[in-house]
Amino acid sequence: SIAEAVRIVCPDLFGPSSPRAAAREVKIDQLGGGLSNHLFVVSTLDDAPAPTVLVRVHGEDDDGGDDGVGGFVDRDFENRVLAHLSHLGLAPAFHGRFLNGRVEEFYRGYRPLTHAEMGDARYAGGVADAMAALHRLAIPGEVLGERRRDGNG
Repeated sequence: SIAEAVRIVCPDLFGPSSPRAAAREVKIDQLGGGLSNHLFVVSTLDDAPAPTVLVRVHGEDDDGGDDGVGGFVDRDFENRVLAHLSHLGLAPAFHGRFLNGRVEEFYRGYRPLTHAEMGDARYAGGVADAMAALHRLAIPGEVLGERRRDGNG
């Protein structure tokens, strides 16, 4: 279950050793908007400062199997890159992964741009600048694994 995955991946936030663990019941709300993922926001129901995380459950057919390789999306590679970008402060905090998904920081008060907004002059320049900066990053070899920067490998 999603609650079990969060307790295993984030024991310091939701597990038995977390503050007020006995009262740490979780609330799970499903979000829309995922293209190939099911998205859930997980928080606590108690009065303690509520940690909140985003749980991504990957689509059944998008990675080709348990090894994360062979399908449309290489989840092992995707998660290595996300963890690296998170370490650099350029992506949400990466808490960890489970068999068919991952747990990451949830940005409360934000929402993704709609398709129409992406082309809107108010946002397009900022999106283009952010994407250009992202693509200029030097990614270390241990993150890339067997892939080469030119995409041939």
